[in-house]
Amino acid sequence: MLKQHQVVLVAGDTGCGKSTQVPQYLLAAGFRHVACTQPRRIACVSLAKRVGFESLSQYGSQVGYQIRFESSCSAATRIVFLTVGLLLRQIQREPSLPQYSVLIVDEVHERQLHNDFLLGVLRRLLPTRPDLKVILMSATINIALFSSYFGHAPVLQVPGRLFPITVIYQPQEAEQTASKSEKLDPRPFLRVLEAIDNKYPPEERGDLLVFLSGMAEISAVLEAAQPYASHTQRWVVLPLHSALSMAEQDKVFDVAPPGVRKCILSTNIAETSVTIDGIRFVVDSGKVKEMSYDPQAKLQRLQEFWISRASAEQRKGRMKSMSVGDPRTFPFIEPPPPASLETAILYLRDQGALDASETLTPIGCLLAQLPVDVVIGKMLILGSTFGLVEPVLTIAAALSVQSPFPRSAQSSPECTAARRPLESDQGDPFTLFNVFNAWVQPGHRRDGLATVAVLPVVPAVPAALPQVKAERSRNSRRWCRRRGVEEHRLYEMANLRRQFKFPTDSGTVDVLAVMAPSRCPQLEPRFSPGWAQAL
Repeated sequence: MLKQHQVVLVAGDTGCGKSTQVPQYLLAAGFRHVACTQPRRIACVSLAKRVGFESLSQYGSQVGYQIRFESSCSAATRIVFLTVGLLLRQIQREPSLPQYSVLIVDEVHERQLHNDFLLGVLRRLLPTRPDLKVILMSATINIALFSSYFGHAPVLQVPGRLFPITVIYQPQEAEQTASKSEKLDPRPFLRVLEAIDNKYPPEERGDLLVFLSGMAEISAVLEAAQPYASHTQRWVVLPLHSALSMAEQDKVFDVAPPGVRKCILSTNIAETSVTIDGIRFVVDSGKVKEMSYDPQAKLQRLQEFWISRASAEQRKGRMKSMSVGDPRTFPFIEPPPPASLETAILYLRDQGALDASETLTPIGCLLAQLPVDVVIGKMLILGSTFGLVEPVLTIAAALSVQSPFPRSAQSSPECTAARRPLESDQGDPFTLFNVFNAWVQPGHRRDGLATVAVLPVVPAVPAALPQVKAERSRNSRRWCRRRGVEEHRLYEMANLRRQFKFPTDSGTVDVLAVMAPSRCPQLEPRFSPGWAQAL
């Protein structure tokens, strides 16, 4: 079908093998360079490992992945899994995508800005590249909408499932419906674990996947389920969300010991593209947290919705740097509300990225090259311009991760008192700056993280190094616990800070290199009188 048509739609039930098998079929059919987009980073990494294993290809050679600040690709790579945002950055540099012969847009039903924008760019690109093939894949695709958008493209449907599915509805108790408690009640989820233990003998394999709306809900169920798991010795409880490290996320793919089931508490990160072997039971809370754009406040809000009534995420962003013309006439598959688009354009003008004629300004040209939010990018640019790179890197990283101050610590007088010397009258960004700088002082962190502090002198005896590292790790935990700070958030800040300063070659841009005037012809020399005026 793909040899006869330029665009093909593949619709198949979850777990039928779309993401893992279709790229391998294409490679076997003679297509030499295949790119497969995924909505999430964990999907790129896990699929690259799975396809590399199934195709008997050494991981990182013929099959690789590219995500923000990380890549496993080489000159021998033939199948690459990458995020939609990273592919858009590649299109920004090379609009015709000459490096790919087939482009797979997986989970195309996820109606986010990047996906919709990519579809519009591809529809304009296809006439100029008749040799480029495009495959759109999803389990819940709107066949008529997507087929007509690409000139009545043919559809390949994969019907049926491997196993029958029984759906059981668990009504909420009356008092739970009326409860105004902020914290999720974990008791209904514990009852599911007990029901599985009572009905199915431990020698029967089958793990449990629980969909929850966010990290706070996962923490609440995790805290309640772990004592039960320790008592029965029949469960291992694992969280799964985007804030975890890759090593922690990979634990959900490990096989549990005989007689033990996995209970995976996940956000919708496990809803698409990631198939965890051995799942027999699924509990769906029916809720999801989505980022919705508030055009009045000009910011994104994370709100909880019932999944059956989740409103489409309003769209905003930079379209201008890709020479797609007036964003108002861009061929979106479903255009965003005109008011939201006008607000987005006004927002970019307020930030100095567009001038009165909606043309990219010098600073807008730089912002378009940075793979970060507009506000964070502007901080990095101005910090580089005015010689404040180190503190701005810290603040930018701190504002790019979730707050390290949990709600439980806010009600603790001891933690509040210990943290008070670090609080700033200038606002939360400077408080985060103080906390991070205090944490990275010698003795409060591990080796290998980018910081502004100097490591203490350690004995040159190799045998002593593990003890030194262990002591630093203990000191860090004690320091964070005393002040009510989540330690792993500080490590996220440190890693992101290092990535901002020393990005890899996986589709990212060095902040300091971007500041060179040669990257944007409108710019004058960095410290000339006209430079500050241009900013």
